[in-house]
Amino acid sequence: MSNFASNKAPPSGELDLDFLDARLRAGDLPGALAHGDDVLLRRGCGVSQRDVGRASRGWSRLRRRRQRRRAGGRRKRTAALQSA
Repeated sequence: MSNFASNKAPPSGELDLDFLDARLRAGDLPGALAHGDDVLLRRGCGVSQRDVGRASRGWSRLRRRRQRRRAGGRRKRTAALQSA
């Protein structure tokens, strides 16, 4: 079974771009990010698992915040246009 049909990351310590591509095309952003974090941050830079987790949670939190702000801004503009 190839990595394209599997959610399991490749066993090598190298960044597998085909695996990342397959995960992203399948809509598995968390799986792609986890593989990149493991290979680049943990193995490549020696960042602790704890710090990788903190950075990942911070990124997720900021992403959700930006998405909420963007959605809220659209609602306000739409409401203002409808009342005009």
